[in-house]
Amino acid sequence: MRSAAKFLSLVIALTATVPTQCAFAVPTANSKAVTKKAAYHPSVHRAAHVSSGAAKGHQAQKGGLVWNSVTAGFALAKKTNKPIVVDFYTDWCGWCKVMDEQTFNNDAVKKVLASKFVLVRANAEDGADGQKLSKALEVRGFPTTVLCDPGGTPKAVMVGFVRPDKFSAQLSEFLTAKPAVAPAASE
Repeated sequence: MRSAAKFLSLVIALTATVPTQCAFAVPTANSKAVTKKAAYHPSVHRAAHVSSGAAKGHQAQKGGLVWNSVTAGFALAKKTNKPIVVDFYTDWCGWCKVMDEQTFNNDAVKKVLASKFVLVRANAEDGADGQKLSKALEVRGFPTTVLCDPGGTPKAVMVGFVRPDKFSAQLSEFLTAKPAVAPAASE
């Protein structure tokens, strides 16, 4: 991960046009991470992942879920005090399409995402905020899903396609996790 100060300045710059400022910090040593290797599978095709409107700071609806741009999503999370799900994708990624069709389209997953999280979809190759955030977080595989607290601090990372049951379990664990308590200072 790059330095926290550099990363924080990037996110502040990305959200400068939004009245509510939000911070996105580099995970600490106590952060949980779930990783899985991703592979490109060319046999899976679909239409554009998200409308161009979401890439420009608006919302886009896909499969009954409302996905926000990076700037709008982080501001909304701060305002509503809801945790964030960031879906990093590329237009050429076959497994991103499978994730959309199987995981994000699963009724149980949709119910939890729609009621408990602010959703952000970030194209890692859009030449804009999605790409900047992807580089700042050093996202290397697609799809990558990052779970953040309402202030934007990453708490869990899932790289690659995640089946609906595993994704639901990770969301539940994230929502029920107790904040880490720093050990008491020795006298």
